[in-house]
Amino acid sequence: MTAFEDLIADALEHFLVIALVDEQNNVVAESARAGLDAESASAPVETARRIFNNPESRRALQNLQESLFYDLDGRRLVCRPVQFRGQPHLLIILAAAERAYRRALNTLVRRLPTVE
Repeated sequence: MTAFEDLIADALEHFLVIALVDEQNNVVAESARAGLDAESASAPVETARRIFNNPESRRALQNLQESLFYDLDGRRLVCRPVQFRGQPHLLIILAAAERAYRRALNTLVRRLPTVE
């Protein structure tokens, strides 16, 4: 495994799904916990695509630090714009309803620029 794959695998301990998408809607990384239903597992990438395909949403990313959405089960879909390899990306995680996510997400965001 590469250092980047190790980073994503380590972070998945805290989240249900992790997705990193570039501005051209290319999935750089996507990982989901085993046993998660297909609809939930694909939600982060689909959300990123909707954001990047909407010019208004794209512009809003420049001013946002984080967007948070809840599903009917109380799970949180968290979208955070990040720089990865010198380019803007969107990091999206799906967090379980009963688990804190912010510290683990901040750690992941801090570690992203250090991996290749």
